[in-house]
Amino acid sequence: MKPQSPKPEELKQLRECHNLTQRRAARLVFSSLRAWQYWESGDHLMHPIIWAYAKYAARRRDEKLEEARSRIASTSEIGTGI
Repeated sequence: MKPQSPKPEELKQLRECHNLTQRRAARLVFSSLRAWQYWESGDHLMHPIIWAYAKYAARRRDEKLEEARSRIASTSEIGTGI
């Protein structure tokens, strides 16, 4: 089965689900803001490989943020003697 380009709604849903602005979503896939806007508006199709990477990168970004939050929380617990 051939990979397909995402629908504009899927792009917006991914972006909003991961709390990304259009600018940050574009940076995530090494693209320009204008390219992301074209994809999200449906004026241009995003290549399926970029779509696959966008989903991976958004998940990975969330994992790294959660790891950082955990480290901060454990550091602050040590300092308070909890």
